[in-house]
Amino acid sequence: TTLLEITTESTHPEVAADFVNTVGSEFIDQNLLSRSSDAQRAGRWLAAQVDETKLKLKEAEEKLQNFVRSSGNLFAAQETTLADTNLRQFQQELATAQAERIAKQSRYDLISKAPPDKMLDLMADDGLRVQQAKLQDLRQQRNVLTMKYTPNHYKVVALDVQINDIEASLKKEFQAAIDRMKTDYEASLRRERLLLGAHSGAAGQVNAQAGRASEYAALRREVEILRQAYSQIL
Repeated sequence: TTLLEITTESTHPEVAADFVNTVGSEFIDQNLLSRSSDAQRAGRWLAAQVDETKLKLKEAEEKLQNFVRSSGNLFAAQETTLADTNLRQFQQELATAQAERIAKQSRYDLISKAPPDKMLDLMADDGLRVQQAKLQDLRQQRNVLTMKYTPNHYKVVALDVQINDIEASLKKEFQAAIDRMKTDYEASLRRERLLLGAHSGAAGQVNAQAGRASEYAALRREVEILRQAYSQIL
């Protein structure tokens, strides 16, 4: 608060009082007028700032929209391009495909190289286990018969026929199972290679679009800054 002291000298008190009061009133009027003018100037300045910021925001938004359209709508969300999105998707799919291929390859290599007597345990096939148990039973029966009869005896020969049939069936089933594992593994390998090619292509697109992504990010930041400024001065 500013205090103003007004003094005057006169031989007539009434004249002196009127003079001081008149000066004081004039000062107050001038002060109010000055404040009103300042407020009006501040209001005009603020209105100009609002209009200017609003115009800049509109221009920035139009520039961003034009950039997105000219880029073929490459940008899926904020500072990420569609190529970035595709690349992350291919990375996830490729990691899954590689894990599946490794598991199938390991199982195929393990079983295809295992001795015949170990193959059944590794495959865990109930149907094959039943045939294997029957084969062992027939072999035991043959051992008992050969203690009494020659190998040419009809009972021994009959058991040999059954044993040979089961052995041939087991061998066929084992080979079919191995072939299925190989086919499954090779299909996983082909899928992994396809995804690897797609991943490489997506990575190339990301590198090619890196400059445009940076420009897009700068345009977005400009729009966001102007929006914040506009909302604060309203």
